[in-house]
Formats: sequence, structure tokens, C-alpha cells
Amino acid sequence: MRRSFIKTREESNVVSEIELSSLTFPQFKCRSNVDQKSLMNLYTNIQQVGLLNPVLVREMENDKWEIISGVKRTMVFQQMGKERIPAYILKDIDDKQALIIGISDNLNRDDLNVFDAVNSLLHLMVIVLNKTEEEIKAILNRIDNFEKGKIQTISTDDQNAEKEIEEILAKFGRTKINSFIIKMRIMNVSPILVDAVRYKGLHYTFALEINRVKDAEKQKELLEEVLDQHLSIKEIKAKVQVILGIAEKPNPFQNLNKKLKVFNNLPQDKKETIQKKVQEIEALLAG
Repeated sequence: MRRSFIKTREESNVVSEIELSSLTFPQFKCRSNVDQKSLMNLYTNIQQVGLLNPVLVREMENDKWEIISGVKRTMVFQQMGKERIPAYILKDIDDKQALIIGISDNLNRDDLNVFDAVNSLLHLMVIVLNKTEEEIKAILNRIDNFEKGKIQTISTDDQNAEKEIEEILAKFGRTKINSFIIKMRIMNVSPILVDAVRYKGLHYTFALEINRVKDAEKQKELLEEVLDQHLSIKEIKAKVQVILGIAEKPNPFQNLNKKLKVFNNLPQDKKETIQKKVQEIEALLAG
């Protein structure tokens, strides 16, 4: 996927000036939120040194050009009141190729939140594997169940799909398939948590933990507390346990190793009693 993009870009090494009024935005938006701080930083940078990386576009009908990569740069030029923007024109690019290039370009940036990154990777898998999003999720679920030993085997088709998914994640997600499956759980949290991840910088692991609280009002209160007080994941877990009424049970074996250090100094009858108790515990733990 990436090779074809690089080749096409090299072939279109002539920079053209495209009218901003003739540009249309991509079919699929990787970013649900454009960070205003990063936008202002880009604005200042372009003011100082100019546009170092022209946007990528492809020609559409009615004298229009679709932005393949460079939405933020285009927004900055609009804010500056510019009429034209430097662009590389990619030729012979179909819908599928345009989506792959645009998504992969955004996935290689560090400021993409986890929800948008997962959503983009899923969309990329849909395109490359030619399957629906639900089919991709079902495949990942079977792979996860197989890895956990819940099922004994997966089909050859699933094995082939797993290899393609691993390639996509290695190239664009910089993550392993098991990590992606965990991150994918962010797609199932409540809307207020999704918004917090997208727009307020909430870490996805925090969102997953808070989502354990199913009471909407209590969940909202906890989220506000987490954001206001910058709570750690340990603090969040403790508060979730209190809300759910889960009392953390002490581990009866926590200090056992320390106590057993005197075992060799005990009388023989006590040693035999302890050995019998240990055997009983082992039998219970075995099932």
C-alpha cells in the first residue's frame, strides 16, 4: 500500500497552485477533532517559513479537487485568507487508493487520539480486506478467543485475514494485534467517554475503567472528577470499586512467605500439620 503511494507522489513531483474554492474534503475523515493548538502552531510555522509540504489532491468532476492529505494545511490557508494552495496532483487514483493514502498519512502522525486511530485502522482493514466492519470485528473476536484458548482452531480464511491485519497494524498502527483488540473496546464505551477521549484527551484505559460504572449520572460525575483532579488509573479503579460496592478482599497468602521462613525451626508435629494443610490447599486449588 505504502509503496504505490510513494511511487505516485514521485511521479507527480511538480507542485501546482490549486484554488481553495475548488477543493473538497476527503470522503473519510480520520480526525473527529482538529486540535486548535496544533492548528495555531501550524499557522505560525507556515507564516514563518512557508508551506514546506504541499497538500495531496486528485482531480474530480466539475473542476473540483479532492484533498487526499492536507486538511489541516488547507484550513490554515483558509484562515490566512489565501486563494490558492501548493499541491501535488496524484493521477489515476481511484476511491480505494485515495482512502488508503489519506488514512495511512494520518495514522503516521502522533497526535491522533485512540478512538480515531482505531476507527481509521478498522476502516483501512475494511478497504484492504474487502469486508464489512462487522466482519472484521468478528474475525478479530475469533482470533482473540483462539489466543485465549476459548476455541481450539480458526479457519484458514481467518488465518489469512490475521496475517493481513498484522501487516496493516505493523505499517500504520505501530501496534500488535492483541493490543489493537484491547484498544478496540473503546468503540463500545458510552458516548460521553468517547467524547472525552476525542476532545478532552482522556486516556483510553481510563475510559474503559470508568465505563464499568453503568449508572449514567454516577459515570458522568466520576468522569468530571477524573478530568478536574487528573486522577491516576489506580485512583480511578479504587473509586470504581467503591461505586460498584466491591470490597477488595485481602489476600490470605500475602505474608505467608515471610511466616514460612521459620518453618525449619518448628517442632516436628507442627511441620507435619502444616504439610498436611498445604496438601489440602493444593488439592482445593487443583479443582
